[in-house]
Amino acid sequence: MSGGMVNAAAGHLAPTSTNGRQLLTNAGTTESESAVLEKGRYATLLVGNEDVCIEFRREVDGSSYVSATTSPLFKANTFYHWFVEENSQFIVVESADGVATHTVWVWTSSPRV
Repeated sequence: MSGGMVNAAAGHLAPTSTNGRQLLTNAGTTESESAVLEKGRYATLLVGNEDVCIEFRREVDGSSYVSATTSPLFKANTFYHWFVEENSQFIVVESADGVATHTVWVWTSSPRV
């Protein structure tokens, strides 16, 4: 198929209560941690109205993981898909400016085959 395009989002599921939809929200430098995401499937995160910094983790234990200076910045009102592996089974989120209230939805988005 020469010159074809693949729409990666076409194979991803919308967030529902049956596919592990999680709302992560907090204010300022208080971090939010996801529950474990299923390894070997795709996950999607949808960032709310404020930029956030996110760390992908193998495990979480209540420690502080996110840094506004070294953690990846995810822009407001955008979504991202990733393949969940051992080192990305959890996400930890913090407001990018250290003040605003952050909101991030995360869910398992690949269908079971």
